[in-house]
Amino acid sequence: MVLQVTQIVRGYSLKRVLLLAALLPAIALAIDCANPEEPADRAICGHPELRKQNDEIESLTAGLKAKAIVQDTVTPFLRQRNNCSNETGDVAGCVQKVQSQRLAALRKGEEKELLGQAYFIDVPFLWKYWGDLEGRKLAVYGCLSLTDATPRVHAELESENQPVVQVLFKSMPEQTAEFLDDQRPCAHWVVTVRKEGGKLLLFADEVLGNRLP
Repeated sequence: MVLQVTQIVRGYSLKRVLLLAALLPAIALAIDCANPEEPADRAICGHPELRKQNDEIESLTAGLKAKAIVQDTVTPFLRQRNNCSNETGDVAGCVQKVQSQRLAALRKGEEKELLGQAYFIDVPFLWKYWGDLEGRKLAVYGCLSLTDATPRVHAELESENQPVVQVLFKSMPEQTAEFLDDQRPCAHWVVTVRKEGGKLLLFADEVLGNRLP
């Protein structure tokens, strides 16, 4: 299911923004093939090799549960796999690629590689690992609000019970600022992780799927 903010607001197209709702929750590795919900799940249930991969991922994850990075990267992995539902062509091929990468890292016990595969993350994950994520372009989930500072390129990304994260946009068109002020949307924001003055900063050269001038 797609979060319904896909619309034209004050002439600003949001068609490419909004994320699958399937990206948001943390869900179990096990899939109910009697009632698969997502296209990615249906692809796994319909391909024995993909089911075998998923079963091995589940088994290896359980065996490595004492390792924090293994557990912490389960949800980013599932979000990435569910994002294959956006593929208009080969959903199964996308799932196979994502699962193969996860399996290779689990088999080797490569925690750094597992961390490097994480893309759809949230603010708690960011605060925990941001020192290892510096320089990476990621999709970070949170609720965003612009500050009143002029020019209006400064924002704060919020998540419940977490310190806010500072965001710096490359630019901020007036229509976009008006929309953000009005909606204060919660989404995965594509940003680059930076460190300035020893502090975490997220830099964005796009907003809601649109490149900034």
